[in-house]
Amino acid sequence: MFARVFKTIAITAGLTATILGGTQAVAKDITQAQRLVTIGSSTTELAFALGAGDRVVAVDVTSKHPQQALKLPKVGYYRSLSAEGILSMKPDVLLGTDEMGPPAIFNQLQAGKVQIEQLPAGSDVDNLKRRIELMAQMFEQPQAGQDLWIKIDNQLKAAAKMAEGKRPRVLFMLSHTGTPMMGGGDTEIDTLITLAGGINVAAEYFDSYRQVSAESLLTMQPDILIVSASSLADKSVEQLLSVQPGLAATPAGINKRVEVVDGTLLIGGLGPRTGEAVLELARKFYPASPSLMTVQAN
Repeated sequence: MFARVFKTIAITAGLTATILGGTQAVAKDITQAQRLVTIGSSTTELAFALGAGDRVVAVDVTSKHPQQALKLPKVGYYRSLSAEGILSMKPDVLLGTDEMGPPAIFNQLQAGKVQIEQLPAGSDVDNLKRRIELMAQMFEQPQAGQDLWIKIDNQLKAAAKMAEGKRPRVLFMLSHTGTPMMGGGDTEIDTLITLAGGINVAAEYFDSYRQVSAESLLTMQPDILIVSASSLADKSVEQLLSVQPGLAATPAGINKRVEVVDGTLLIGGLGPRTGEAVLELARKFYPASPSLMTVQAN
């Protein structure tokens, strides 16, 4: 199912389990761990969604959901963590993905007898389902994991029913100052756009995130522009487009079709709000869909 090698590292038990894509993963039981530090927005949200929120004592700065996470101490950015900050929280377990780091801190955490659990990072729905399964195993909450996945799957199916007619060409802008940074293929936003029935036009040109010139934006001709909520925090759509003439001249700019997503949905893999986010995007992509009334009624 996955191309990469998945690693689950249990420091205190001296166990290193290497899990290859397509094989059955065995998650370390952490039900006895009373102090968890969760790293990455999606990891933190999944821990709370699966009933372990009362054991989370600290998070990274990207973890802003649910509301309880905002009140917890922060141990840095998920790719540049501080071993000292983590150790000061006296955790039993550090829980995140294989994107957290830097790797050098793991030796210090090992010396401090901290158990480290790294789940497979990825930008597709199969990866989300797998991480839900693994974390549900870790917390011995199989029913909660199953219920969460059913909820997300039903939301994705509802969104798919709304995608009728011509698919809109969509572009996500990560940064808007200077030469804009756009989201291409193999990204969380690419998955959200596709599941909501749109075409991520940047994915036709590149993967990951890349700066795109005004000339290239005109070639892409997006119908809809998506930005993170922080991009519009202190400015209007008109102000945003005024600093990006290339975007202003596209169908999205001319019609001022600019939609907003929560940027924390796009960090560290997809999370439990994925179905909700896809459904909301589908409503924006297909506002006249006959299925919209049915979805709203439910």
